[in-house]
Amino acid sequence: MKLLVVSRRYPPDLYSGTETVISHLVEAARLEHQVKLVAGWVRDPALLPPDAVKVKLAGLPRPAAWLRMARAARRTAGSFRPDVVLANSIETPTSLAPTAAIVYDFNFGSSRRLATARLRRQFYKRQARKLARVVVISEATRKAAVDAGLAPQRLAVIHPGVDTTCFTPSSAGDPPDGDGNPAIFSYPSRIIPGKGQHLAIDAFRTFCRRGGEAVLHIAGSAPDAVYLESLRQRAEGLDVQFHTDVDSIVPYYQRAHVILFPTMMEEGFGYTAVEGLACGKPVIHFRCPAVEEAVAGHALAVAAGDSEAMAHAMQSLMTDPRRREALGEEGRRHVLDHYSWPAIWSRYEQLLMQMASAGRSG
Repeated sequence: MKLLVVSRRYPPDLYSGTETVISHLVEAARLEHQVKLVAGWVRDPALLPPDAVKVKLAGLPRPAAWLRMARAARRTAGSFRPDVVLANSIETPTSLAPTAAIVYDFNFGSSRRLATARLRRQFYKRQARKLARVVVISEATRKAAVDAGLAPQRLAVIHPGVDTTCFTPSSAGDPPDGDGNPAIFSYPSRIIPGKGQHLAIDAFRTFCRRGGEAVLHIAGSAPDAVYLESLRQRAEGLDVQFHTDVDSIVPYYQRAHVILFPTMMEEGFGYTAVEGLACGKPVIHFRCPAVEEAVAGHALAVAAGDSEAMAHAMQSLMTDPRRREALGEEGRRHVLDHYSWPAIWSRYEQLLMQMASAGRSG
């Protein structure tokens, strides 16, 4: 199978859950198929795979970036002549070959209802009619897609995978409790308002007021400098440490007692929660359908927006190390059973080969 993959973002030039998914799919597909990657970059083209078609998007507004990616995809398809296209961006042209686009969520990067959301949903609906298939990453996203007007028969639910050789319990074991050692909480995620880092700080403040030494690590890319500065001000007087644009986010899972995930967005999956489980850590998250679907009861859920409830859950786990250990072990087993990349890729491969076969016979 000749597979063309189109993605506006690609790690490590830009890193988030969506880029992680497409990069793992490309790596898996290369083992057995002929793959050509068209990827955008904003920081440094050298960060992309050497054989990728690299498209400069730095400084471009979104419509211009879409147009430049579309032109690059068309040129590449003309010479590569793919059997099928896998797009990490729904605006990818659909005339290149039978095309599947991955849709991660319908929050459009915000926890608030954007004024442009209705127009974007209309665009998704129109574009989906031209696609051979739309891959959604959870049942929660499938429901949102149907609510947005996408045809149910075009949708395929395939969860993302997790690199369980990377996101794994630390060989050094869990950090020690007691004897003056602080409770270590961590929130690894993109640092944007919708992810709720300010609510993690509020919960941490409440936890600290109830006694005990503790530290909170907030780690991840920080595209919103204004929000980051507001977090620093909010955390004054607390041991909150910020780690932005780190080379690897894995240590911030492994070195923690508990992972926090107070996102206020309608997540498509809940990468922070699942990666925390993969590292054998207990996770506390705000209630969200996709996150609850992903963790399947192997994490602690509290009411969305309720930092007091999160603080109470933090305290309950820090006073019960056996429960923390049990949750971490259960969560790790859940991830191994459901989110291994070989199993996830096999589902994508089956779908793409069916599309390629239908395209040839049509």
